Amino acid sequence: MTRFTINGRFLAAPQTGVQRVAGELLRALDARLAEHGTDGDDWALACPAGASTPHFAAIRRIDLSGRPGFWWEQATLYRHGRGCVLVNLANSAPILHRANVVLFHDAQVRDAPNSYGPAFRAWYRIMQPGVARHALKVLTVSAHSARQLARHGLSGPDVPGIVPNGVDHIDRVCPHPPRIRPPPSFLLAIGSDRAHKNMAFLIDVLSDPALSDITLVLVGNPPSGVVAPPNVVALGRVDDGALRWLYERAELFAFPSLTEGFGLPPGEAMRCGCPVVASTGGALSELYSGAAVLLDPSDKLAWVATLRHLADDPGARRALAARGRARAVAMTWDRAAAHLLDAVADLV
Repeated sequence: MTRFTINGRFLAAPQTGVQRVAGELLRALDARLAEHGTDGDDWALACPAGASTPHFAAIRRIDLSGRPGFWWEQATLYRHGRGCVLVNLANSAPILHRANVVLFHDAQVRDAPNSYGPAFRAWYRIMQPGVARHALKVLTVSAHSARQLARHGLSGPDVPGIVPNGVDHIDRVCPHPPRIRPPPSFLLAIGSDRAHKNMAFLIDVLSDPALSDITLVLVGNPPSGVVAPPNVVALGRVDDGALRWLYERAELFAFPSLTEGFGLPPGEAMRCGCPVVASTGGALSELYSGAAVLLDPSDKLAWVATLRHLADDPGARRALAARGRARAVAMTWDRAAAHLLDAVADLV
């Protein structure tokens, strides 16, 4: 009997940060298991039929029939998973299973409900407490997320274990320019409609006359209903290669979120040598203090003054980039996989 079966629902879902984390953890976990000669019967990955996966050296793949999505996880995977520990890396798990290890990335459905649709909020308000109540272990990605999960009664039987994210996946990406070329000098941000990403605030900052000569390049689009000034250029969606190219050439990366469970993009930018200005929201202070300039996500004057200063001072940008790169060096997926294995070691 396989001791651990990984919930592969995320492999058939649209890629967001949650799916990115689950995929990179899976890749690094397989590499660690292979390095230590783990028996292939100890770990398996249950996938919706037809889901694309990398080659595995130690994890055995199991294809389960059924349409990918909610019912595959709650019914098909639940039936298959009886008698083993289900390891769920993407925020959800079969609610009726009584031997779950679940990675809840954050508590933002409760902390920032306006960022999510009513059906999504309603399901998470049922699923997360139901899973946490019977979970063998609840894991998360930062001390901030652990505190918030505990505050909302989603921490499981103990204090949540922490499996920090990595950012070295960006090293595998081959950079190439985006379809729309940005100007030679630009500030970079990743646009989003989710309220907690605070992009309307950043666009308002760039509308200040003191920054009229600075171009903000948005990966993605401005939030709906926000009229961007002429110095904001939206590229729409770009692939990872174009994003790395932009990280490597931007003078600054701006990340104004009101709250984050971890915050992958600032770490990716630092890994690529891009200096970062971020907010103090959520886990960002915990993870990036000393490696980024951190500002109150509602203080427009501070953001305007800081962006103006850094735009005018190449030496300050270089020093900030060096601190960021030094921080990002330690943020690896191998480290994350080691934390995951430590967390489940007593369940073997």
